[in-house]
Amino acid sequence: MSRHHQEDEPIDNERALQQLAWTIQASAGKFKLIWARCNYSNLENRLIERLHENCQIKIHILHLKESEKTLYRAICEESGDDVQALMIVGLESLGDLPQMLTNANQVREEFQKTFSFPIVLWTNDENYQQLMQLAPDLESWGTTRSFAGSPKK
Repeated sequence: MSRHHQEDEPIDNERALQQLAWTIQASAGKFKLIWARCNYSNLENRLIERLHENCQIKIHILHLKESEKTLYRAICEESGDDVQALMIVGLESLGDLPQMLTNANQVREEFQKTFSFPIVLWTNDENYQQLMQLAPDLESWGTTRSFAGSPKK
């Protein structure tokens, strides 16, 4: 059974990647929050590369700094008139992820008021669990795409 599951992973990831690209393109010009769940940085990097190739709109990438305190401010500093979509990476490297998630949940209305483009936040399962506990309202606003794989892939 596990062998069959491993064989399906690339197909499942390809399908999830196509759905993510479609969601980003369909959400151009309006706020949309998307959680991309992936536990392996090498796979995440490959998926992001493929997303750039497959998506017809330009996607900016925001690399969060370890010292970052508020997600909203980080996005404000990165976003300009030319941003069609934004991908955020680096949640796992934050010094105080619980504080950032709590802050983001408190100002969630501002995300929708301020940003008129889709935002994709890459997260692993551990950080996603924290998100559900500390920022349930923000989490519920988003759609989730999960990517499977192993560290060797």
